[in-house]
Amino acid sequence: MAIESVNPDLVPSGSGESAIAAFVASWLRDAGLEVSVVEPVPGRPSVV
Repeated sequence: MAIESVNPDLVPSGSGESAIAAFVASWLRDAGLEVSVVEPVPGRPSVV
């Protein structure tokens, strides 16, 4: 399995981290954890 997550600040055509953040958040929720996703910078979400 591969989820592209290229920082668009480093590679202009980068896909960003939204897909991997969504996957991780979903996986953690499925494991019964309380999860929040914050996006302090557009396209740069963090899972907490």
